Amino acid sequence: MRGNELCQSDRAHVLAAYIYRGTIENQRAHPQAVAMAGSRLPLITDAQWLEISEWPVTKSGRIDRRAKHCTTFHSEMKAHKAMIDEWSKTRAAVRK
Repeated sequence: MRGNELCQSDRAHVLAAYIYRGTIENQRAHPQAVAMAGSRLPLITDAQWLEISEWPVTKSGRIDRRAKHCTTFHSEMKAHKAMIDEWSKTRAAVRK
């Protein structure tokens, strides 16, 4: 389930638990964690991150708190997609 579809308490849980996300708000709160994550993508807002990230949920529709990872679809963000496309072209050229 996408983060923006989670109930308020589940959203609060993922924002507190997933500190290695590349967001503006998280950069302020956990600068070391964001640096350790090592993403070269531009920072986005927590709201944008929730929109493009998915978590497994239980049958009742609540986040499965046993989950250790989420899936983030960076290519859905215009700025991220442009960078990802450029990296892909560069890698393809290097392989030739």
